[in-house]
Amino acid sequence: MLYLSLGSRGPEGKAELLEVVEAILYNLKTGCQWRQLPVKHFFAKEHLTWSGVYHHFNEWRKDGSWKKRWVTVVRLHRRRLDLSRIQLDGSHTPAKNGGLATTTTRLT
Repeated sequence: MLYLSLGSRGPEGKAELLEVVEAILYNLKTGCQWRQLPVKHFFAKEHLTWSGVYHHFNEWRKDGSWKKRWVTVVRLHRRRLDLSRIQLDGSHTPAKNGGLATTTTRLT
C-alpha cells in the first residue's frame, strides 16, 4: 500500500495489508477496544490476532506513514467530506475554572 512502511527484517507477513488496514479502520470508526476487534471477519486466509493488527497500526503511527496516508486520502477526497455530521467528544470542549459558583451560608 502506498506510503505504509514494511518491515525490513523477519519473515514476510502472511496477511494481506489491505485486510490489516480494513481492520484498523474498523477499530478507528467504531471505537472498539483492540482486544474486542473481530479479526476473523477481516482476514480471508491467514488470521492475525488483535495484537498483530495493533502492532501494524502502532508501527505505522510511530514512523508517520499512517498520517501521510490519511492526509493524502483526505486531500484527494475533501470535496466528498460531509462535515455537517462530524462527531466530537468532550475532550474538545473547554472546561473553564471559576464557573458559576453557588454560595453557601454557614450556620453557627
